[in-house]
Amino acid sequence: MENTTYFCGVNNKENNKMKFIFVFALLIPGFFSPIFSQELTYNSDFVPGFIRAENPVTNYFVFITSYNQSRVIEEIKSINETDVRKHALGDEIAKRLYLLDLTYTYESEPAPGAFTGKRVIKKPTIYFSIYKIEKYYRKKVKSLEIPEEAAITELSAYIDLSIILFEENTSEFESALKESDKDLDLISTFKRVKIEPY
Repeated sequence: MENTTYFCGVNNKENNKMKFIFVFALLIPGFFSPIFSQELTYNSDFVPGFIRAENPVTNYFVFITSYNQSRVIEEIKSINETDVRKHALGDEIAKRLYLLDLTYTYESEPAPGAFTGKRVIKKPTIYFSIYKIEKYYRKKVKSLEIPEEAAITELSAYIDLSIILFEENTSEFESALKESDKDLDLISTFKRVKIEPY
């Protein structure tokens, strides 16, 4: 399924009206998700599977797929805990990263004379972006800048999303990730993804 990008335009009069409404709305606590600037402000109302983009946003990456977060969660439940390495953010993140590895990596056939094959990573841009985001959250939790529960909730959603996207045509999304130099840029790019049911 090809990625679809939407653009929205308004005239100046409408734009000024929208700006007034938007600024007013920001004064109401909890009305919007926090806006990302130089530092991430965690969103205590963050809902797994629903990732809100920075506001305002004029374009999204839209994927229509039957693979959803409920299916990811069911696959996580079937994981044998003895196969999973411990993680600083707990078992839920550990299992998700294990499923991420199962989804995105495999071992190639051994070359002649070799005992083992090489580890191959499919869609390495998405794969390594998730691990950069994972490292970001670990550091922020360790420095007490983000509550652990909020970090687990948000990171879980990004990992789930990457698993959902594995079979999709993600070329445009991957190009955007490649242009994201900082951790927060990667997070913002993930927030531009919309998953619609097939």
